[in-house]
Amino acid sequence: MMNQAAEGLEVVHPGFRENIKTHSEPQAAKGQQLGSGGVGIVAMSLKELIGVYAQDNDLLFMPIVGRMKDGHQVFRFGNISVIIDSLNQKLFAQTEHRWSLVTLEQLVNLDKGWVLRRG
Repeated sequence: MMNQAAEGLEVVHPGFRENIKTHSEPQAAKGQQLGSGGVGIVAMSLKELIGVYAQDNDLLFMPIVGRMKDGHQVFRFGNISVIIDSLNQKLFAQTEHRWSLVTLEQLVNLDKGWVLRRG
């Protein structure tokens, strides 16, 4: 999904297409796009994708109120601080004393490592 987002392709949560059977007209009117065969496909933003991924991994994902970095809102992903560059579809995590480009999988591993070090 991160690769799809990075390439500017439509991002759909894994299993989403399989779990969706049909959508009513009111749902389509709320911003959903209809794919082939009338099945509803929801295009998610990178922020929404990260939120779903965090939830799937039982991690908290929320903005840190009042904290910004280079004009971007800083979020908490588990115990890791992250920023989302939506324009360039990139995710950065604060590692040691710098911000590094990361994938969602790397981010989960960083959080696990943080828990082990603190633990």
